[in-house]
Amino acid sequence: MSSTPRYRLIDIPRPFPADYATNHVVNFGIEMSCIHNVFIRALNSLWANAMLVKPADQLGFAGYASTLCEILHCHHHGEEEIVFPFLEKQVSMQENVAQHAAMVAGLDAFAEYMKNVANGSEEYDGSKAKGLIEVFGDVLTDHLHAEIPTLSPEILAKFDYKELSDMIAQHNKHIQDMPGKLTIFPLVATHHPWNEIPEFAGDMPGPVKFFVKYIAPLRYPSYWKFAPYNGRGYPQPAYSS
Repeated sequence: MSSTPRYRLIDIPRPFPADYATNHVVNFGIEMSCIHNVFIRALNSLWANAMLVKPADQLGFAGYASTLCEILHCHHHGEEEIVFPFLEKQVSMQENVAQHAAMVAGLDAFAEYMKNVANGSEEYDGSKAKGLIEVFGDVLTDHLHAEIPTLSPEILAKFDYKELSDMIAQHNKHIQDMPGKLTIFPLVATHHPWNEIPEFAGDMPGPVKFFVKYIAPLRYPSYWKFAPYNGRGYPQPAYSS
């Protein structure tokens, strides 16, 4: 994979505050930054590898791409149904909603193409795949960066803490109830540097986290060969190497 990613990650300053694990005012924006970086890493991998995919790996690449499309739709649905209406009490989220809408057509076109590759109704064309990624990828990453300031501690401190915690608990349940436990969850596991930021997903029960990191990635290894990390957070060789 290219050593120069197309899409810039969100900066996550370290060290975290001492009360990070228990204070949603300080941890919610960082948690969202981490999951946004998961999406950006996957997008960078898709973009960098689109032209390199070997014929034997085309179905795996299509499954990998389809998983990113699915998790993005689930993530945005949770934000629009749970997070944004809550935040709207203190800060306008209309621009964020508009940014979601602006990327839907491009994201769906890419998802449809990858589905057709997987079912054999279209041949894989790396140039076409890369072009479709760029159509929605630029808009997506701009949005992923722009959303984070609306989750700053300064803004979240304006809310009643119990109400904030209840909203986050509802959002966490939405995440745990997402479909694709053997696809969506391992995508997250293989695109986060667990050894560098072990605090991420601290609310996740231990047995669930063990399943996400150690068990779920075993089901579709043809997908995760394109990922930057293994499920335990260690970098793995780039697909093209």
